[in-house]
Amino acid sequence: MKVWILKHWRGEYSLAFSFWINVIAINLAFTLPLRWASVDYGIADPLNATRVHMTLIGLHVLIFPWQFVGLWRAARHHRARGGTAL
Repeated sequence: MKVWILKHWRGEYSLAFSFWINVIAINLAFTLPLRWASVDYGIADPLNATRVHMTLIGLHVLIFPWQFVGLWRAARHHRARGGTAL
């Protein structure tokens, strides 16, 4: 796990992998269960809904810089790996 986190941070994965797996899939993996939980169990109780949404925001605050920097660095290395400018 540590190697995967560091490889993404350095931009060593392909641009497609960085975007689809390390950004989109991870966001869905964290966001969807929390949103479903808030709709199914927390909406009736505002305190539980607030806890779920604050957890979601906290996870995004922690994960977003890692995702953004890794994706940016993968994009910078994309053409050197034979990818197109578009």
